Amino acid sequence: MKYVNKFDNYQAEKTAMQTDAMITATKISNLRTFEELMELATIKKLFKFVSFESFEKYNKSNLIPHYTVGGKRAFSSHDVCEWITENLVDYDKGKKLITKFISYPQKNNNPKKIPPQLIGIKGKLQEIGSPPPCVYFLINIDEVVYVGQTVNIYSRIKHHENSEKIYTRVLYIPVCNEELERVERGFIDSLDPKYNKDGKTMKKRKEAYEN
Repeated sequence: MKYVNKFDNYQAEKTAMQTDAMITATKISNLRTFEELMELATIKKLFKFVSFESFEKYNKSNLIPHYTVGGKRAFSSHDVCEWITENLVDYDKGKKLITKFISYPQKNNNPKKIPPQLIGIKGKLQEIGSPPPCVYFLINIDEVVYVGQTVNIYSRIKHHENSEKIYTRVLYIPVCNEELERVERGFIDSLDPKYNKDGKTMKKRKEAYEN
């Protein structure tokens, strides 16, 4: 049976109570009325986001953390700022942006030879040639959800239509064959799309880092 020293336990509890009392005493000495709280520079700076009227409403609804001293409500600016951070502030880490990439412009697709019957619309006609090798992006609304490479974008997109990937748009940049692997990997590493986290892709990324 483990022996418990009741005296040591009592001393530990007493020390903890004294520490709590010291913290409380320190806070009480710095407490402010609601009016004084609203005059603090840290709070005034927030008026551009949260109006004085809103703070007043929160105060009347007893939503702002406070103490009661002599029957009057008192506030610690530290507690109030923590409450504001927790309840009134939302953080969005934003989206990763790509500002540099290697692209290769496509050749001029204006047809060189026009059938006589189409001469009247010559300036409107475009030749459908072989699709260029490219790195492409599947996009769902405004988020890049997949990055891939292909030498035939049409057949590749047809393949994705039969998959479980959810996307609304497809964008691509032409890239020469020799650069496909490197450019694709660069975009995947930068954007970290959710559909590029399968076992095959992660293995390729790991091998690339090790080399």
